[in-house]
Amino acid sequence: AYSTYLGGTDFDVAHAAAVDSAGNIYVTGETRSSGFPRTNSIGPISASSGDIFVVKLDPTGSRAIYSTVIGGSAGDIGRSIAVDAAGNAYITGSTISTNFPVRNAYQSVKRAEADAFVAKLNSTGSELIFCTYLGG
Repeated sequence: AYSTYLGGTDFDVAHAAAVDSAGNIYVTGETRSSGFPRTNSIGPISASSGDIFVVKLDPTGSRAIYSTVIGGSAGDIGRSIAVDAAGNAYITGSTISTNFPVRNAYQSVKRAEADAFVAKLNSTGSELIFCTYLGG
């Protein structure tokens, strides 16, 4: 068993976690910390409005295998995460960004003040396989 801190110098909130068959821990949430620790990061942090973070920790919790930030220029929050047998992470949550990083999208534009999103992140945390808005 272990306990660890995760975050930067400002507002950081974890909303969900998942564990793969090897014992690696995946965490998602929201960061407003410009100094949020990142490795293999997909995007820059829009610190004032909040972005989604996805972190994969080793089974001991002592090392981040990857730590990335996903988001646009407005508020984005990761609310749920799951992982498949290949180590790909699936993240859902909400966004108010009109420039959210969609890729291979089912819905490529935001339709309401806030939309849901679904994203699939590769096993190294370096690439979005798909990312789409979901909303009416």
